[in-house]
Amino acid sequence: MRKSRLKIFYGPMFSGKSAYLIKDILNNIDKSKIVFKPKNDLRSTKVYTREGLFFDAISIENSYEIKKYIKDWVQVVYIDEINFFDENLVEIVDWILEQGINVVLSGLDKDYRTEYFPVSKKLIDKADIAIKLKARCFICGEQSSLTARYLNGKPDSKNSKTIISDSSKDEIEYKTVCKKHHPFL
Repeated sequence: MRKSRLKIFYGPMFSGKSAYLIKDILNNIDKSKIVFKPKNDLRSTKVYTREGLFFDAISIENSYEIKKYIKDWVQVVYIDEINFFDENLVEIVDWILEQGINVVLSGLDKDYRTEYFPVSKKLIDKADIAIKLKARCFICGEQSSLTARYLNGKPDSKNSKTIISDSSKDEIEYKTVCKKHHPFL
C-alpha cells in the first residue's frame, strides 16, 4: 500500500483557496480523482474561483456521504469549503488516507470572530502539507489573514450565528482585513 498524504490550502476569504485547489487538480491531471463540496454552499454546484476557474464537484450534505463514492480507482480526493462540514470530516479524511488515497482540502481556517472552525483546525494540524494563504486588507491594502463580516454595512455582532444562510434578508458582506482593521481585535 502506498503512503498517502494530506494537503490543505487555508486562509481568509478572497485568498485564492479554491484557485489553489483547482490548480492542484489540474496539476494532477493524470491521477484518478473525485471532487466534493458541501451542499449548503448554495452558490454553485461546482468548485469555482472568482477568476472564472471551475471544476465539477459532487455536492454532499454530510461528510459520511463521501465514503459511498470512494472506489478502488480513486487516487486523489479533493474537498472544498471544509469549514462548512461537520467535525466527522476528520474521521472520514483519516479513513480515506488509510485506503492509501491522497487528500487535498481547502477552506477557511477562522470565522468572522477570528475563531478557528473546529474541523479546519483539526485538519490543518494533521496535514502533511498546510499552506496558509493571505489576501489584502480591503481598508489599507496590507497583507491580511482575517475575515470580517458586515451586516447591512456595519460590522456584525460577535453574538450572531457563525454561518448565515444566503437566503437572509440582510445585506451580508465578507471582507478580508488585517489585524489593525478587524472589528474584534
